[in-house]
Order: sequence, then structure tokens, then C-alpha cells
Amino acid sequence: MAIINNKRVYRILTVFAIATVFGGVALTVYTQQNRIWAGYFFNEGVIEDIQGRGKEAIENYDQAIKLNPNFARAYYKRGLTNVKQGRVNVDREQYNKALDDYQRAQRLDVRYTNSAEFYNGLGVVYLNLEEFQKAISNFKNAIKINPKDDDFYHNLGFAYFRTNDYGNAIKYGKKALQLDPNNALYYKNLGDAYLAQKNYREAIDNYIQAIKIDPKNASSYFARGKALSNLRDYKAAIADYTQGLPKQIVSGIGVEVDTQTKVLKVVKLIEYSPAWTQGVKAGDKILLIDGKNTTNMSLTEATDLIRGEAGTKVTLRIARQGRSDFDITLTRVQIIAPALAEVYYDRGDARSKLGDKQGAIEDVKIAQRLFSEKGNVVGDKRAQELLKKLQQ
Repeated sequence: MAIINNKRVYRILTVFAIATVFGGVALTVYTQQNRIWAGYFFNEGVIEDIQGRGKEAIENYDQAIKLNPNFARAYYKRGLTNVKQGRVNVDREQYNKALDDYQRAQRLDVRYTNSAEFYNGLGVVYLNLEEFQKAISNFKNAIKINPKDDDFYHNLGFAYFRTNDYGNAIKYGKKALQLDPNNALYYKNLGDAYLAQKNYREAIDNYIQAIKIDPKNASSYFARGKALSNLRDYKAAIADYTQGLPKQIVSGIGVEVDTQTKVLKVVKLIEYSPAWTQGVKAGDKILLIDGKNTTNMSLTEATDLIRGEAGTKVTLRIARQGRSDFDITLTRVQIIAPALAEVYYDRGDARSKLGDKQGAIEDVKIAQRLFSEKGNVVGDKRAQELLKKLQQ
């Protein structure tokens, strides 16, 4: 957050002193000064936000709102930033904060009732809070004001998808693609709606388009593999699962970091990963990666430095509350995210259908372990049952 220099502090104190001497007139001056400072902190927040430092941005918006409690735009911008933070940290509390900010902004400034971006943002908040009908209503309001924004239609289609209304999901997904025919995500989500309807051919056609536009997105390969499995084209399905998996499996140390602060911070660890077994903790700050200062480091740069070939080493300098900074050297290993459990299960199932019993057992064992690590009891049980059947 921005620091006020001594001259600025002196000016504020001077205004306050005048206020105590001259009463009402000076109080008006002080109030105006508050608004000026509120604007200053607001602008600092916008800059921090643009630079990807969400937490610092929120701190500045907090200061702006303290100085001017009727600053509608500061509430709105803080709401937008809370939405971003919610996505980064998968944090429901951030979305609740965003909802409160949006509602305050709307009460303070009626102009937001005519803002398509405002309604779209509010719809995104409700979508992440799983209040789907409210999300749908707000996305529709956004479209009424601006019917030419593809993102609004895509969001509306996705909200319908979450309510299992696949017909409307397809309708608005197609509308989004009419406005932006080169968006891989739109094709992927439209394919998912067709897949849910068991219209596998249409699903595959859309996944093909998604892969053409973005061949690095593993989820499109996995989804097409599932559609091909449902058409009993197990060989092609296995090829898609196999092609997608290397795009998701990385070599690293098993930490998830947050670059929304000026200093890199560990927010999550994968159980039994090198970082987890060597005692790295959530909340630890990473000051150096192999001697390189992480201050203001981007997520991409930090990730590239932490990852590397399995078997190679990386040294982190850790800052932890209550003890001196220390170095820790970790050996990178292949990291398989628990979210890939379903993919391994599906590939194992497809392999079993083609008579590749050993390959199927290997995949389902990995799936069972990943389901267990994720705490997915239903998936774990399903994998154990298939494994038992394969081992008979």
C-alpha cells in the first residue's frame, strides 16, 4: 500500500488544525481534503490492481472508502478486485465481500443501474456463490443494456449449464460464438453442454474447434476423450487422454503460490509433495528462488523458476513468523494433481474395454490414490470396485 510522505502528513494535520479553530467552514475544507486523499488512494488501488497485486489494491480501496464512505466507484472497484481474489484463492468469503461492495455502489450511485459491466460483474458474483437464478437475471440485464458483448452471453449460457438447463446453455453459447468465433473456451463449454445432453457428435465437433484454437488446453482433450468413450471409440479416447495428460503433469515441489502480494506467499501444498514433507507451510513467504529476489515477481516467472525436471533441486529462502529467515533445498518430482483422478479412471476404464488389463490396473490405481488424496469418497470407492474387478 502507498505510504504518505511527511509533507503530505503535515498538510493533513494543518487542515485538521484549521478545522478545530474555524469550525464549520474549515470542516468543509477538511471534508474536501478527505475526498482528495480518497481519490489518491483510489488511484493507487487501480495501479496495484493493474499490476496484479490484488491485496494491495484492496488495502488502498479500503483507505479510500474510510476517507470517503460515499465513494461509489471505490466500492465497485473493490468488488471487482474481490471477484478476482475469489477466483485466485477459490474463496467464498471474497465473493460475499464483492457482493456487499456491488450492492453499496449501486445504492450510492444510480448510474450503475445502467451499466452492463456492473450487472455482468454482479452476475459473476452470484454465479460463484451458486445463486444461479440471480446470476441469470443479472446477465440478462447486462445483455439488455449491451447486446453486443460476447462475454455476457457466454456467462449466461454457463449459468444455465449450472442449472442443468442445457438447451439454454447451448442457445446462449452459440450466440457468444457468433460474436467471437475464435474463442476456445466458448467452444469447450458449448461442447460440455452437448455432452451433458448425450449429443456426442456435436460435442466432439465443438471440442475439435476448441483444440484447433488452443491446442495446449488439456481439458478439451479430456472432454473429447469422454465423448469418444461414450461412442465406444476407446482407442481414440485413450489417445486423447494420453495427449492431454502431459499438459497437466508437471515436475515441481508441490506448492501453490500467491503473487497478489509484493512478496511471494505459499497458499497451498500438495500432500506428500517435497515441500509438504520438508515442512514448508501455508503462509510462508518465499523471499528468494535459487538466489533470485521474488519481490513483485509475476506468477509465470515464479512458476518457471520453481518447476523443472524431476530429480533437479531448487533452493528457497523462507520467511516465517516467529523465526529467522532460512533456506531449504528441495528435489523436484513429478506432480500429478488430484483433479486428474477422473482422467486416469476414464483412461483405465477405456483400456479395460480394449483388453489392456495391465494398463487399466496402473491407471485405476493412480485414480484411486488421487481420489483418496482429494477426499473424494465416492470416486475412491468407484475406483476400488473397478480395480477389484480388474484384478480378479
